Amino acid sequence: MKAVTATTLSLLVILVGAGISLAQPGWTSLPSGTGNDLVGVSAAGPQAAVAVGSQSTVLRTDNGGASWVPQNPGVVTNYSAVSFCDANVGTLTGAGGAIFETANGGTTWDEVQFGWMLSYHAAHQMNAQTSIVAGANTIFQCWISRTENGWLSMVNQNFYPIWQSTAYEGAVRGLRFLDASTLVAAVNTWNGLGMIERSTDQGQNWTTTWFGGYDTGLLALDFPSANVGYAVGINGTCIKTENGGQTWSALTTGTSSILYGVAFLTEQEGWAVGDSGLILHTTNGGTTWETQPSGIFTTLYAVDFSSAGLGYAVGEGGIILGYGELTVPDVTVTLAPAAPPVQVPAGGGSFQFDATLTNPGTASQSCDAWIMARLPNGSWYGPVLGPLNLTLPAGGNLTRQRVQSVPATAPAGDYWYEGRVGYYPDLIADSSGFGFTKLATGNGPFVGDWACTGESFPGEVGGTSSVASLPERVAFSASPNPFNPTTVASYELRAASYVSLRVYDTAGREVAALVNGWREAGAHKVTFDASGLPSGIYFARLSAGNLTQTQKLILLK
Repeated sequence: MKAVTATTLSLLVILVGAGISLAQPGWTSLPSGTGNDLVGVSAAGPQAAVAVGSQSTVLRTDNGGASWVPQNPGVVTNYSAVSFCDANVGTLTGAGGAIFETANGGTTWDEVQFGWMLSYHAAHQMNAQTSIVAGANTIFQCWISRTENGWLSMVNQNFYPIWQSTAYEGAVRGLRFLDASTLVAAVNTWNGLGMIERSTDQGQNWTTTWFGGYDTGLLALDFPSANVGYAVGINGTCIKTENGGQTWSALTTGTSSILYGVAFLTEQEGWAVGDSGLILHTTNGGTTWETQPSGIFTTLYAVDFSSAGLGYAVGEGGIILGYGELTVPDVTVTLAPAAPPVQVPAGGGSFQFDATLTNPGTASQSCDAWIMARLPNGSWYGPVLGPLNLTLPAGGNLTRQRVQSVPATAPAGDYWYEGRVGYYPDLIADSSGFGFTKLATGNGPFVGDWACTGESFPGEVGGTSSVASLPERVAFSASPNPFNPTTVASYELRAASYVSLRVYDTAGREVAALVNGWREAGAHKVTFDASGLPSGIYFARLSAGNLTQTQKLILLK
């Protein structure tokens, strides 16, 4: 495995093959591509994170921060918080009572509600079904919206924090599920008082377990475990619990600056961020804190860490800072045409090739794999396959025979067909490819798209290995199979999507278009009638959202 830090990600493609060690400690600036304030961030996997902020800004990285891709929830507002429980399922919230949910990593965001006189400041996605957002309504009641069925329905709850029989107006600025029933919320009152609220009945009733007095307003909360938690806020406030929020003790941070964000990787090691680029780090559970150089003097509003130890701090003016070592997969890929030279007639056609991925190391390694096509004008098209997330065992290899279709609409000229492994889309650890030519003349069966079919990889329906599991959003199958002459293709969408379902023969020619349009969430079925086709092997290719899955069909007459 090769280790690099966030500082060196932009050099990775050039240097990784040279075997140069690039590891450097500390926080470094990452390219966000925006000048809008970023106020929330959530790790969504070992190399993935989502950052959100003002003017409808939503950005996602899947390569440890090397690049950030804008996402569009479709509503213009200021987003304040985001939370993912895995790479795919997350909740986004903000001003105007905005709540959005995604089941595909943010490729599409589905509106749950918008246009309410509410301001949400915090979110926590506990699992695929259970999520919560919190903030305040227009009369400064703490307001919480909670779901236990993936936002198909929700429960709204409001309350005033009470201390010594006095009710206080304020807003929830951080909250966490500790289990299915227990919630802990950090509150900043209208006049800067800090309070911790705890509920053991899913938010129906709340008890104040910490009252900090003036200039202790709390702005963020994190629990690295069910027992140990930390909250930070104005005037350098930091408090800690070791019994699930029942009691709290004050910690000395050594600063009077506002601390806007906190994240702990373990019960002992964590970070707090705040005014003027301040980053505090502790390795002993907050007993002592050290300042880590950020290289900036603008406000940092939020921080989070992935399970792989990669950290992201976001802030004013689109600032994103990265921390930690990124492990680059030492995996190779080889693409080889079955019958070179490859020439495709003007009306479109297909070619066969072998794709092989190899792990030469002594430990299992995970990576993304995808295929791109460079057009005659030099631009890249794709991916025509993937990205697929694969895990290869130590010393293992994976070979698949595939068929690539080239449509009639593809321009004539010389192409380069390239397989890549690394972290999609910009972190390329290895690549391999070959050329082919699209002729300006020649007849053949008309080909309509860039379908890549054949033996399935893990991550496609029909894959023979369990090393990569399918995203939960689409279930796809066909029954009976083998069949004669009809079979029913079934698929289930967790969210509404544009769906394409087409059937191809082993030469990559389309033989049937079963679905081509928008479909609502839920179960769907469509019949494939092969009465006019000869016996043989066919491939049904389902595309829904950003997912592409292939099912092998056997027609026996």
